[in-house]
Amino acid sequence: MRVVDEAVRLSRACGVRLGFGVLAFAAVTAATWPIARYRIFTGWASYDDEGYLLIALKSFVNHGGLYDHIAAYGPFYYQFWDGVFATLGVTVNHDTGRTATMVVWLLSSLLIGLSTWRMTASILVGLATQLIVFWALASLATEPMSAGGTAVLLVVTIVTISCFVGDRSSRFSIALLGGAVMALILVKINIGIFALVAVALVCVVSYPVLARRRWLRPVVEVGFVALPLLLMASKAGEAWVRHYAVHVAVAALAVVIALRARDAGRRDTKELWWLGGGLLVVGVTACLAILANGTSLSGLIDGNILGPLRFPGGTFSNPLRLSNLTYVFDLLALVGALGYWYAVRNGEARPRLADPLLVSGLSILVGLYMAFSGGGEKALVDASSAGAVQLGLLSFAWVALVQPPGKQDEATQFARLLVPPLAVLQALHAFPVAGSQVSWSAFLLTPVGALCVANGVRGIAVGLDVGWKRRALYAFGAIAATVAIVPLVTITLKQGLDQARAAYQDAVPLGLPGAEDVRVSPNDAVKYRAIVTAIHQNCRSFVMLPEMQSFYLWTLQEPPTDYVTSSWGALNVDAYQQRVIEETRSIEGLCLLENDEMARFWTLGTIPESPLVRYLHSGFAPIATFGDYQLLKRAGTGGGS
Repeated sequence: MRVVDEAVRLSRACGVRLGFGVLAFAAVTAATWPIARYRIFTGWASYDDEGYLLIALKSFVNHGGLYDHIAAYGPFYYQFWDGVFATLGVTVNHDTGRTATMVVWLLSSLLIGLSTWRMTASILVGLATQLIVFWALASLATEPMSAGGTAVLLVVTIVTISCFVGDRSSRFSIALLGGAVMALILVKINIGIFALVAVALVCVVSYPVLARRRWLRPVVEVGFVALPLLLMASKAGEAWVRHYAVHVAVAALAVVIALRARDAGRRDTKELWWLGGGLLVVGVTACLAILANGTSLSGLIDGNILGPLRFPGGTFSNPLRLSNLTYVFDLLALVGALGYWYAVRNGEARPRLADPLLVSGLSILVGLYMAFSGGGEKALVDASSAGAVQLGLLSFAWVALVQPPGKQDEATQFARLLVPPLAVLQALHAFPVAGSQVSWSAFLLTPVGALCVANGVRGIAVGLDVGWKRRALYAFGAIAATVAIVPLVTITLKQGLDQARAAYQDAVPLGLPGAEDVRVSPNDAVKYRAIVTAIHQNCRSFVMLPEMQSFYLWTLQEPPTDYVTSSWGALNVDAYQQRVIEETRSIEGLCLLENDEMARFWTLGTIPESPLVRYLHSGFAPIATFGDYQLLKRAGTGGGS
């Protein structure tokens, strides 16, 4: 026991813990860097969201003027990356864009690990969280420069800032929190609104001035629970949408019930002014800067509000198939939350619903499952999709809000209150396109699970009121955590590095301008180089169906129109189509690069007989075929109508 006592004493020494923690997190970050680099520079997705975002950002950097010339995503996305690229003095291309995405990936996993360390006071739990979230965010490698990746970084930033909203007045931190939320709104408005509503819910719980307005808290709670249902109302006729909406709404209701078991907090009322100030300053500054850069007010409103409202009802979606077992989990979670609330309302601030050791043990089990499934690991349920695995226990996020016995850590109380409701609403990120967005919607369940585990361990430690039992628990916990983290490190680092390196080495350099570091399969490299060569030899300018903007970067040609939109927008937005027709009629030697299979992907199988499609299919003759790609050229001046 003397050895155990000495180990516990050293682990509690502030300087030793801080130094060891910094070294440990730095080591894990350094170990994950080569995995991220191998993966980020391997492959190219033919749907080419990457090229669209690079061309859009390049157009903004060179010309300014959002929404009147560039479609999609909020102004802060462009302002942030414009500032980064300008500060570093680098050009916008595939290599620099992927390097930036790699930094976002590594930084997000590091910050969430550090935040978990602060919230749980456990270095091992923080390191495990960093590793799991790094694995969860691996989908960023297939979505370079995605606005979703920037949104993930801002969500993590919100969590990190909240860890510095302490028990005393924290006006500067709360102002930064408001600024981060507004920045998120100005990148992806839906994701930002989810964060804003979660912050509002925590505020009505934490500030007496808000709690005294008895009508306000119920209004916020109803909005919090109803948000998933309102968001998905436009597609409620589809079974997967109804299941998804109910699943998130039940999780939100369970969080509301668990928070109802708490008394109102006693935070400084003046912090609310700083929170609002942070929101206002970032919002006004970003919008004024965009307007000064040439964007019209109508374009700003349409691009940030009206455009996103149109998308869920549009033609393109990717269903999230949840397992039917989630209905059972939702019911159990709701009953558990009600039981917790009932016990607290009957006079027990920290209710003894059963044997405290049993309750703490269940909290640990739920937390472990949630943490690993949030990272995309195999679930204990039979699930037919990644979404079913990663979001399966979403409705148990409320468990992290159960107050463990013993003295509470007031310094991180605000953060521990915020993370569960934030995680619940961020689960909506995967609607209506459940691709890479699934992992972005679920990764916050890993720190939520970590909180459950930490609370459970603390409950067991307090339950063992004899000193030697507690020391034995610490020793057992340290051994168990070490044993558990070894396979996690092996899987995440050793196997991950081996697989990423093998895929990288099997590929060959693409060898095209701005993409020298990108590696693809040998066949793809030959194909894309041949397409670029054919365009150089035959085309003064070219358009594409659908939009595959990377080819503009690889051929070093500017798009023939000054309006940039996505592949989905090119096939479905009438204003864009008419603009392309008008601005390309007089171009001699205009070429068309077409990928029929990819066009059908974006239109769910049937390419619409739109004005642009009719125009591009009139007067163009084939030059060459490269797999799924066909290059055509229009002779003379003018074209079809």
